[in-house]
Amino acid sequence: MESYYLPLENYPPALSPVYTTDEPNQSILLYEGSLEIAQNGTVQRGKGTVRFEWFPSPGVAFDFSGQDHCPVGSLFDQADLKLLDLRTPVTAKCWISSSSLDFFSHSGLLSEDFISTSTDKLSYLLFHLTNFYDFRGNVILRKESLFRGRIVLEAEGWKVTIDALENLKDIKKALKNKGGYCITHTGKIEHSDQNLFDTEEVDNLLTALGYFCSFCRGFWTFPILPVGYDINGDKVWEQWAACKATPWKSVFSWCPHCESLSMLLPGFWHQWQNPIWHQPIRLAIDWYIQSNADAGSIESSIIMAQAAFELLSRVLLVEDKRLENSKDFARPPAAKKLRKLLVESSIPLNIRDSLSNLKKFSAQLNWMDGPQALTKIRNILVHSGKPQERTIIFNAPYDVLYEAKKLSLWYLELILLHLFDYKGDYCNRVSANFMNKLDPVPWN
Repeated sequence: MESYYLPLENYPPALSPVYTTDEPNQSILLYEGSLEIAQNGTVQRGKGTVRFEWFPSPGVAFDFSGQDHCPVGSLFDQADLKLLDLRTPVTAKCWISSSSLDFFSHSGLLSEDFISTSTDKLSYLLFHLTNFYDFRGNVILRKESLFRGRIVLEAEGWKVTIDALENLKDIKKALKNKGGYCITHTGKIEHSDQNLFDTEEVDNLLTALGYFCSFCRGFWTFPILPVGYDINGDKVWEQWAACKATPWKSVFSWCPHCESLSMLLPGFWHQWQNPIWHQPIRLAIDWYIQSNADAGSIESSIIMAQAAFELLSRVLLVEDKRLENSKDFARPPAAKKLRKLLVESSIPLNIRDSLSNLKKFSAQLNWMDGPQALTKIRNILVHSGKPQERTIIFNAPYDVLYEAKKLSLWYLELILLHLFDYKGDYCNRVSANFMNKLDPVPWN
């Protein structure tokens, strides 16, 4: 990393966010001015605002006050919301969730993405991230001060820059006190060779970055409120949409530092574009995030991880490497499939000594390794099992199922890291010393 001993003009300026949140859960004003609502052939004009709201889930809301005597307001039908004061008025579908008694004032949510279209090609695109890492990155300059807040990622001709906001430590403190959401980082997408690009080209990359950043962070954090600029630096494109985002919480992450993100993106992006792997990656990361972020019970986390194992093993062994045909793959029990998946991914099968409760419990039941332990537990939970088996699992100490969940997540994140050809260090959740020591991935 750079030193701090150069003149200030030698350091790159920090990216400036288009939108900010001064405190957690603060709504973001996107538009204020003339609006038009059309519903079932009735059109009403008025004034109002469009905002990005965080609750009950992150999305785009509107408030409208009518000025004429042609009221609309059915709560059961979709309506068209038109923003009239834009350079080119744009219409988006919406739901009216509440109306005044005279049906002249309405509020609701956009039911589809709002996109200000443009035929101009983009030179770069800015986006925002919520609740992302407080990492120690490259040195950047903001308001005559220097701080280490930049990650630069590159993959197949794309360059992605992510800058932390200067007051990130204060934002984190507020998030820990209040919970919820706050913009923490600004991102920039451009071609490495500075060539222009279409919005269609970058749309897939934005989605990929959402899954990528979420997999690294350990909960949902998708790019929000992207804004595109032309070669002159003029804003020519913008998108407002609901997004995947997790309220601030403490979660485990395999990703130890910003260099890990730089090492991971090329392999992630390569497999993301592979038709064989595109949908399985989305599903596997979805199950991983739900399990890691405690979206349900420990039991449901184990079940979701097992679903990911079964999907990934089939795609890897049958569709990608073609080591087995579909008929042969369907025969073995789930433990054998998971075993093959782990072997192909160079991941050890044994239950680590640090998982002492699960290891002792498995030995008592003659379960030979991690794959057998996890599939046995999952099968009893899903298929109810024999009465005596159910009793054993349901009466098992809490730590046994907790460690089974840890082992499941460890397997899943390593399988994905191997798929993405990651060769760096990682935080090993099943290591007895994971708080103080990084481990190399097993295949490196």
